[in-house]
Amino acid sequence: MRRFQLNIILFIFTITMLSGCTSKASPAASIAPASDSTQADSYADYFTYTNPSLGFSLELPASWNNKYSVEEFDNYAVFLHKESIGKSSAQGQLFAIIRYPGKMTNEQAQNGAGMRSLVFTTDQYSYVLAYPSGVEYTDETEADYSQMSADIAAISETVKEYSNESAAEKQLYTGYIALEGNVLKLDDFEFIESEDGDRIKELGLTAKDMPNGYYILNTSEDIKDFTVDNNTEYTFYDTGTLFVQDKDGDRIYSTKSKQEFMTFLYGDGEVPLKSPFEVVTQGDKVTSVKEIFVN
Repeated sequence: MRRFQLNIILFIFTITMLSGCTSKASPAASIAPASDSTQADSYADYFTYTNPSLGFSLELPASWNNKYSVEEFDNYAVFLHKESIGKSSAQGQLFAIIRYPGKMTNEQAQNGAGMRSLVFTTDQYSYVLAYPSGVEYTDETEADYSQMSADIAAISETVKEYSNESAAEKQLYTGYIALEGNVLKLDDFEFIESEDGDRIKELGLTAKDMPNGYYILNTSEDIKDFTVDNNTEYTFYDTGTLFVQDKDGDRIYSTKSKQEFMTFLYGDGEVPLKSPFEVVTQGDKVTSVKEIFVN
């Protein structure tokens, strides 16, 4: 056990020196069954590991259940193979997620002992997945360790930012929008369609109120501000064939390029297109913007 403690301290010391962090334990992580199977296509059943203190989450295969443990520190978390811990010189280290201050390049992320890869960056941090540089299993534990190690490449694809906003409920708005930098300004209203019979009856609307099959009820002049980022998805009807290739199709176009959406929304002018949009938000961030087709 003393040898295990010494070796893991050396492993942690190496990470600490590279990441500029201290080795104070962080108890903030949690594990829960995941609900969206699209996040880890390589295996159907998996668990979500979240570490709010470090600001990341990832998906682990269900086959890892009860076979691993995590040592959590200020700026990194080490994932261990339980069966290999403390046996001979093996310590069971499978991988670590290290949080570095600032933005790194892929080349910078690869500096250090063992194989490393940049998994994602935020405005403040870079997150690197690091493999151990030595042999971390014994002859007895090699087979199980190797099976788990083979999953790490797929796991690395699921590592993403976690924040309080990530846990926030999604909200759906309809309204007119404008984009100023990364700020989406929303003049939200109720979009009532001809099939909303109960609502039409409640408001006393008639066919004269809905000549094009819809009615816009805007009871407030307040403008809501939200933030778009590189993950915001924009969907619109590209009737001018700015981006769609199939001119005979429905011309629905989806993109995560804000610049493309700005080209559609503003054209050559400074006033945004006055078309209703569905806007989905999570916290103060916009996850998706979708044009509502109207005549």
